[in-house]
Amino acid sequence: MTCQFKKQYNRSSASIGANIAEGFGRYKTKEYERFLQIALGSANETDYWLLLLKDTYPLFKLEINKISEKNIETIKMLAVSLKTLRRNRK
Repeated sequence: MTCQFKKQYNRSSASIGANIAEGFGRYKTKEYERFLQIALGSANETDYWLLLLKDTYPLFKLEINKISEKNIETIKMLAVSLKTLRRNRK
């Protein structure tokens, strides 16, 4: 893995949880929704880095696929959470 891949993957994946945690501290406000949107963006960015890693390191494809599946679950949960927040705000 190139140094840049490592840095970007680590930053984007760490950002997911950090933004969820920070947003939760502002629960029931528009800011919470904004932090979940940022977390969703970071999860999508993480998915991109995982795709690049799979292409770059085919020997680790199975391991990367497992991580990618968990990340896709996270993306889906964030999307549903955002949808629910928006629906409940109306």
